[in-house]
Amino acid sequence: MGQIRSMVKGYQSAVQRLKYATVPVVTAPYGMTLGGGLELCMGSDAVQAATETYTGLVEVAVGLIPGGAGTMNMLWRSLEGIPKVRASTRSNTSRRRSKYRDGEGRHERC
Repeated sequence: MGQIRSMVKGYQSAVQRLKYATVPVVTAPYGMTLGGGLELCMGSDAVQAATETYTGLVEVAVGLIPGGAGTMNMLWRSLEGIPKVRASTRSNTSRRRSKYRDGEGRHERC
């Protein structure tokens, strides 16, 4: 068990080193890129896949969670195009809170 754990830990750290490398990392998958191969691609900066490349996280099909940081990198890649939400300012907060009025037209804080 300890040997498997150390192998998985080593692979995870290798993928993360690729992701946070100081130089651009490009992967070029070809053919069947499954499991750890796809996790390696998701840790790189750019992927230049061949036309007939088939990819997949086969672990998910049998009910396992990919161990090489594949699910985490898939999440980060899917969130890359979403714009960041700007925090509301204090004036917006007070304006939203005082939108309720009492019977005489005065603002009530909630």
